[in-house]
Amino acid sequence: GVSRNVAHRVSGHQTSSPEPVAVVAIAPGGTSEEGAFHRQFGAQHVRGEWFVMCPEIEHEVDRIRALGKWWLT
Repeated sequence: GVSRNVAHRVSGHQTSSPEPVAVVAIAPGGTSEEGAFHRQFGAQHVRGEWFVMCPEIEHEVDRIRALGKWWLT
């Protein structure tokens, strides 16, 4: 999802998940980039912000992590 306050966003998602929610990567961008992720991983989409983990998503998470956190400074 898109948020300027990640902790608040995670808290909101936690209330709708029976499992603990954790941030695995933070990517720069906005609603356009989020829409691209939803289209790219549409086959793994469950509902709302939830996706089934797969090798392609794991690869994308690794790619985002490799970018570092330069956009948060």
